[in-house]
Amino acid sequence: MTSSRPLTGLTGLLASALLLSFSCGSFSAPEGAALRVARGHGDPAHGAAGVELGVDEIVDSLRAMRFTGLLPADLAHLARVIHRESRRQDLSPALVLALIRVESSGYNFAKSHRGALGLMQLLPTTAAYVAKRIGEPWQGPESLYDSDTNVRLGIAYLRQLVNSYDGSIHTALAAYNWGPGRISGFIHSGKAIPARYADHVLSTYHDMRARQI
Repeated sequence: MTSSRPLTGLTGLLASALLLSFSCGSFSAPEGAALRVARGHGDPAHGAAGVELGVDEIVDSLRAMRFTGLLPADLAHLARVIHRESRRQDLSPALVLALIRVESSGYNFAKSHRGALGLMQLLPTTAAYVAKRIGEPWQGPESLYDSDTNVRLGIAYLRQLVNSYDGSIHTALAAYNWGPGRISGFIHSGKAIPARYADHVLSTYHDMRARQI
């Protein structure tokens, strides 16, 4: 559901930030320099003490979604992968889960009419691009039905978008849905960035944080 074209940094974007900035070349986030979260929820990269989701809470959240196509043991493994990769990219696991819920309702074999695949609904062209950037062998479109591969690439791609739009999670989520080329076009032409999708994901994120699931 996204384009695989490289992005450049953009400045002057006014939106609530949930994440830390990182080096676009390596997909790894620097320590410190936390951005404040919208609505006073703290830093979604790390979360307030005792609030950010752990592996058990991630498992519970995955189970609460519709039929995933994964066995219980697979869900536990996937929860560990989401927790690990979210921390690696300085993203909130709750934000990743909110994105999964909105994109696929947790269905591992989801496929959109545009050909986006898996839990985080990645286009194969986008996934291939991200895999190359992070040095992971690309095994073809069918590999996106592997939950580990899908979330690793999806989380890395979201981090890239956040960095590319100067830490604006709202703009990054819009680009995740519309494609970065189209969102950059809106910005350069002075048009308002479509907000519905990002608002939906962020609302889901805040609901999940409030319920801690």
